[in-house]
Amino acid sequence: IAVVGGAAAAAPAVVVTAATGPADGEALVREVGEPPHLLIVEATVLRPVDEGVGHTTSTVRVSAGPQIDWEDTVHGEVSAVGGDGSDRGFVALGCTDGCVYTYTRRGRRMLPCLTLGGGGVSIVEVQPGKEASLLVVTVDGTLYLWSFQHGCAPKKVLRTSVAPLLSEQLVLTRALVTKSGMVAAVLSNGHA
Repeated sequence: IAVVGGAAAAAPAVVVTAATGPADGEALVREVGEPPHLLIVEATVLRPVDEGVGHTTSTVRVSAGPQIDWEDTVHGEVSAVGGDGSDRGFVALGCTDGCVYTYTRRGRRMLPCLTLGGGGVSIVEVQPGKEASLLVVTVDGTLYLWSFQHGCAPKKVLRTSVAPLLSEQLVLTRALVTKSGMVAAVLSNGHA
């Protein structure tokens, strides 16, 4: 993991950006991937009218242009999305309850829901390629990395905590996997 720009801190109060979904009826919209494989992922949260009755759900729509390619509904509030629109690409959704959903580029679920906990998912990044990867960071600072080889089950490569590197003033704003397979963390002071 490449993290630069911060000294270790004891018991940080804030580790990464809080995992919060959009307000009821509003959408979290993110462009993911790189041209020409750019996707638009939109997640709209729908909360029950009566608190305590029913479940919060998110409707997810994915498109590569003006038309919606596929749509699904998941339980919980989607708080982070990542993906790639190439033929072997995939889309991943992280929720405030710590669940991660993975889909093929065409909208088919790749895996059962991954339940991570950790106070919710704050960051989701997908690195496309022959050996694609999925990187997820939870609000408590736990970083997970899976490797996806085409046609094979995913393999968990890494589970570590970035929390000791952070403080109330220095938070993790983005994490990604480089083309060479290194994990890079970008901090609130702009250092990586």
